[in-house]
Amino acid sequence: IRVHDFPRLLDEVCEASLTPRRTVHRSLAMIIREVLPQLGLRYQPITAESLVFRFGNELDLPMKVQKVAIDMLRTASKNGLARTGKDPKGLAAACIYIAAKDGAIRRTQSLVADVAKITEVTLRSRAKQIKSRL
Repeated sequence: IRVHDFPRLLDEVCEASLTPRRTVHRSLAMIIREVLPQLGLRYQPITAESLVFRFGNELDLPMKVQKVAIDMLRTASKNGLARTGKDPKGLAAACIYIAAKDGAIRRTQSLVADVAKITEVTLRSRAKQIKSRL
């Protein structure tokens, strides 16, 4: 699915298929290693940018707020935000939370964290890191 820029999380695939995470992960690894190269396709990991729009739509945020969140993420990255090793869900959720708060649109930390399937602690720590790079 990610080959065509349609971001789906591993947990969502497991939930929809009623299959254990380990089995899905093992199958995905085999597909990436053996099937995709023969089809001439490349697997691309989920980016925080693609998740911003997805989470923003689930939270019923206006497109303007979602664009502000994307710009915020890109600005923070240019200013030295380390994205390597950071879960893109946390980065996307933090940018959405900050942008919604700045745009006077009320979305609680728990609501944003639930949509992104992260903890509120992760949301707060990523938001703090992003704010320090703006």
